[in-house]
Amino acid sequence: MKKRIRACGLFLVAAMGCAQQHAASVPTPATQAIADTVFHLITAVASSRAALDSAVTQLHRISGETSAPAVARSRQLRKRVAVLDSTYRANLAELLLTVNASSAGVMTSGARFPVEGPPAPLVRGFADGSNWMLQSPLIHEIGKDSPYIVIVPRGFVTDFASIPKPLQILRGSVPITDRYGNAAAVHDYLYWRQDCTREESDNILAITMREAGVSLLERTLVYQGVRQFGQSAWDGNRRDRQAGLMRTVGPPNDEVPQTGTWADYRDWLRATHAKEGVEYRIPQSVCAMADSATFRIQD
Repeated sequence: MKKRIRACGLFLVAAMGCAQQHAASVPTPATQAIADTVFHLITAVASSRAALDSAVTQLHRISGETSAPAVARSRQLRKRVAVLDSTYRANLAELLLTVNASSAGVMTSGARFPVEGPPAPLVRGFADGSNWMLQSPLIHEIGKDSPYIVIVPRGFVTDFASIPKPLQILRGSVPITDRYGNAAAVHDYLYWRQDCTREESDNILAITMREAGVSLLERTLVYQGVRQFGQSAWDGNRRDRQAGLMRTVGPPNDEVPQTGTWADYRDWLRATHAKEGVEYRIPQSVCAMADSATFRIQD
């Protein structure tokens, strides 16, 4: 039980402590019921998160294979991951709601708290208003019924803006929870990992925007923008990796603090020798699919 709680992050430990304080200070049937509910939800979050992580790991192992059996297995796993992710999100949302309600001295209604499901990214923002941490892995399929997927891990921090600043005005009109946000987060991860070339990464951005329904004019402008101005972001990520800075935060620190910027938190993580989160390598088959020799922006 202790290992499960530790794996769930700082918030869950705090939630458990909050429940214990309630039970110890005011041992009434009502507060005991709240404490029991919180403990139950902590266990549910830990269990669903572990199951989700296991399924994502299995998916990653075959993500680079393009044989018919591997593709069929990949599709099965993607469906399973989506179900597990939805369960994890619902449990986490219910825990947050219960803890907040108990802190305010009110009871929850018993109705399930609504939460947006995959493929929309589950993110939580830093106080700087410019950076977000994925609270759930993002599984992005490139192409309909395609064997090509990119897995952006939980704990990855994105600003949804590896797109150059002169073109970020285009991004501003589209919510980050839209599938366009998936394209930006995937592009950020590709620029961070650098398993594909920069040109292949930019091609994947264009493909994902097209599949999200972004107009030809807009995606052409963004694509040409990253081709012309994206080198500085690419080089900056390479320098950060060489300097030992992390971009994917591992448990138990993969929770966004209530105060402070991502830059502050990143410095703290480095100073405390915090554990880096698991990152999933981009399969070479995905990079090859987006090779410039076969890529056309209008496709």
